[in-house]
Amino acid sequence: MRHILLLLLLLGCHAQGQQVRFIPMIDGAPLVTGKTCVLRDGTPVTISTFRYYVGQFTGWQDHTPRSFALPYQLVDLDDSTTWSVELGPAMMFDSLTFTLGVDSVTNVSGVMPDDLDPIHGMYWTWNSGYINVKLEGSSAVSPYASHQFELHLGGYLPPHTTAQRVVLRAPGKDLLRVRVDVARLLAAAGLRTRCNIMQPGARAAALSRAAATMFSNDDRP
Repeated sequence: MRHILLLLLLLGCHAQGQQVRFIPMIDGAPLVTGKTCVLRDGTPVTISTFRYYVGQFTGWQDHTPRSFALPYQLVDLDDSTTWSVELGPAMMFDSLTFTLGVDSVTNVSGVMPDDLDPIHGMYWTWNSGYINVKLEGSSAVSPYASHQFELHLGGYLPPHTTAQRVVLRAPGKDLLRVRVDVARLLAAAGLRTRCNIMQPGARAAALSRAAATMFSNDDRP
């Protein structure tokens, strides 16, 4: 009986599913809420909030797609349990794609439950929709009196749609580590300018494209 239980335990250990883990970074260093970091250009910055939606995951092998029927997931810097996405049974992929933000169909479907519940502070109104990426903090170089900045990126109506498709190499591992470096978005926003974004528009769309560049593979063991 003991041998059977041991065999079942070993089989369970090897039956791990495909997982994506998002690792928050700032200029190559771990991103920690409330900790001041000096960027490479000498700009001091402290992040207080960093949240974003991911969904519509698709794995690609030899140009053949495999879509995963998963709900949108809210990734929150302050909750490390949200950093991982369980895709399902382990498979080999050449690349993985996903959507950063919430698609237009979901935006017009009314108030949603779970991670899409407005209680999470990621929803504007019915005609503005969801905030795809929320990045807030402070910097001594900010021209605002409070030295705080708020980047709330969203909008689903043309010509200023903001949901972005992200493409990553998938190096044949059950666990795909993805670095998410907010310094790339901060550089595009320009902390020395009045960069606050609180509604859909051309600026939100442009910064959403910059937000998609935050994601890169981390192939370290």
